[in-house]
Amino acid sequence: MSFDIGRVFSNTFAMVKERWGPMLGLWATFFGALLLYAMVFGGVLGGSAVAMGAAFSGSLDNPAALGGMGIGFILMMVVFYIGYIAIALGQQGAMIAMASPIQNVTFGEAFTLGLKGGLSFLGVIVLLMIAYVVVLLLGAGLAAILGEAGAVILAILILPVAIYLACRMSVLVPVIVVDRVFNPIKAITQTWATTRGNVLGIFLIYVGFTVLALIAIGIPFALLGGMMGAGGEPGVLTMVFGFLIMIAIFIGFTLVSSSMIASLHAEISDTHVEDLSETFE
Repeated sequence: MSFDIGRVFSNTFAMVKERWGPMLGLWATFFGALLLYAMVFGGVLGGSAVAMGAAFSGSLDNPAALGGMGIGFILMMVVFYIGYIAIALGQQGAMIAMASPIQNVTFGEAFTLGLKGGLSFLGVIVLLMIAYVVVLLLGAGLAAILGEAGAVILAILILPVAIYLACRMSVLVPVIVVDRVFNPIKAITQTWATTRGNVLGIFLIYVGFTVLALIAIGIPFALLGGMMGAGGEPGVLTMVFGFLIMIAIFIGFTLVSSSMIASLHAEISDTHVEDLSETFE
């Protein structure tokens, strides 16, 4: 571990304090885009389903036509989810680009970086899924060769290996949107190089962040549960208030986690970042 964990946390909260407005605006913009996309594409899928249902009744004696319609609908669903995931990833990328201590981008620049980063991250996901399938097949083959004892050993190793790989890939999004590495293969290799020698520190940061998040989220949920449990059946206003509180907690968690990832990347990248807690007061 070769970096200051305390500085990562101090910079995290400093950046949230300084840029919470633009970050919230980016979250809301992409959230609106997700809703609009789901409504438009959902309407297209609904219309296609109705058309397919009408065509289905006239194609019962044509298996090839039925198979073609089914494949077409499945492809439309795949395209829908790919687009939805790209927008969701773009939201995260835009917020991280805005929260990074090593750059000062405008709202429009962060939005554009988020869109480009979302598409790049889709490519990364495809590559990682291919690697996952290859490793899974190799593991299954090795377990078959080694027998029951080998399978147990591999099962025990899954968790630490998964944690290690998660730490090594933890700054993938800021590498894409902050370092502007939009080539998926280069993004993976640069992320791997950036996290080299920092796995322990990254792991400790995520453990600390998880503990703080559980405390910060647990307290309002406990209070909310007490409010709803007091006096019998909760009223409408109490339920609405609870729903708004949950939304606020979710948005706040998204802002802080994005800033934490950006600050972690800034700390372990080649650009050294000094403690920003006083700069943004």
